[in-house]
Amino acid sequence: MSERPKLDTDLSSAAFREWYWLKEELTDFCRGNGLSAAGSKTELADRIALYLDTGKAETPRIAKKMIPMLLQHWKPLNNKRIRTGRLLVSLLSIQEEHI
Repeated sequence: MSERPKLDTDLSSAAFREWYWLKEELTDFCRGNGLSAAGSKTELADRIALYLDTGKAETPRIAKKMIPMLLQHWKPLNNKRIRTGRLLVSLLSIQEEHI
């Protein structure tokens, strides 16, 4: 059996998926490469595999359970944009997609 490779951007997603990684290793990689370090170990692994394949970070999404709350409290803003952390949300597009 070969030695486990270093988790870095030179690794292919297929090789990445063949090995066991600690969640701490996954979060360190995400933080070091400008990816979100939030989520379960599976979500982190999926995010890293996508990044290794494409070189692009996954676009952050709003949790579906948050959409009704956002619409209820921010409906008067119509198409104005609000800042929620680092994510910019267009309420009109949320309304069109989910209502």
